[in-house]
Amino acid sequence: MIGLPYVGSGVGGSAVGMDKIYSKAVFTQAGLRQLPFYAFNAYDWKTNQDSVIAGIEALGYPVFVKPANMGSSVGISKVKSRETLLSAIKEALIYDSRIVVEK
Repeated sequence: MIGLPYVGSGVGGSAVGMDKIYSKAVFTQAGLRQLPFYAFNAYDWKTNQDSVIAGIEALGYPVFVKPANMGSSVGISKVKSRETLLSAIKEALIYDSRIVVEK
């Protein structure tokens, strides 16, 4: 952007690579195989928790609950039951308003 040479991916690739939900959309479009997942945002959680829980439980336990825009370990929880799912979502929402849950 400022005209200096650098090594690495461009702005678009970096942006997509930092967002797990966008990455999954690009992977799907490219035909890459990936694990089943469910994505939602804080508004979905606040207004329709039952639907979000049903979407997550359709994946089957265990699942990993992750903030969409954090690193590879921040705010991530391995969930084995509904009892721990709610606290994992609460934890992930501390770090991001968009959450991805993977099988």
